[in-house]
Amino acid sequence: MKGEQIISALIGLAGAVSNTGKSENTDEVVRTALLSIRLEVAETETAKPVTYTSEMVKPKADTSETAKPEANTSEMDKSEADESEIVDLIHKEKFKISPNCATCQFPCGNTSDYDMARFNESEENIKAWKMKLIAAMQDYLTEGNEVTEMIYRGISFLGYELDESAYANLINKINESKK
Repeated sequence: MKGEQIISALIGLAGAVSNTGKSENTDEVVRTALLSIRLEVAETETAKPVTYTSEMVKPKADTSETAKPEANTSEMDKSEADESEIVDLIHKEKFKISPNCATCQFPCGNTSDYDMARFNESEENIKAWKMKLIAAMQDYLTEGNEVTEMIYRGISFLGYELDESAYANLINKINESKK
């Protein structure tokens, strides 16, 4: 997946929104950031309006030893630069709505960027649910829907190890809410 730093920063921004609200630009920052995340086709199915149940997502076989094609270095450099710019945009928005967090001497962690090592070390079935959630949010936003509380909840869910049914229920709500 390309966009781990973006997810990390978005989880922190969602915490800031939960604490202090949002500005007139927050929804657009969230939309831009979510739509810039690139999921690998093997990581998730296309998010179509289906009803998900916890039995639908099973752990995948470990394919880390599988040879993967090498990416073009210049494309990777541009991709990393783009990701860095989006992360900077997210941080600017977070500190705009929650300015004291930038200089807090005793950070509570509510608005901190998420440690993506925890995301990547999740059980495979939970990680698969998180990928499906990202895909569902992207599909929802691609169709021109507004960034709603449900999207912020979805971003927050990415930072937790929840029961599979929690992910399934939110994905279903997102799919049911499309225009």
